[in-house]
Amino acid sequence: MMNRPSRSVLLFGIASLTLTLPSLTTAAGFVDDASANLNLRNAYFNRNFTNPANAQGRAEEWTQN
Repeated sequence: MMNRPSRSVLLFGIASLTLTLPSLTTAAGFVDDASANLNLRNAYFNRNFTNPANAQGRAEEWTQN
C-alpha cells in the first residue's frame, strides 16, 4: 500500500507557496538597487632609535584598516 499525503498537507503546501511567491517578486529589485562602499587605508611606520644603549636600532610596521 502506498502512502499518500493527506489533503491538509497538500493544502498547507499550496497556501505557503501562494504566500511566499509575491514576496519573491518584490525581493528581486533588492539586489539591483543595492550598493556597497569599501574604503581601505594603508599605513607604514619606519622609526629609527638613536639611543645607542637600546639593542633595537629601528622598527618598521605596516597596517591596513
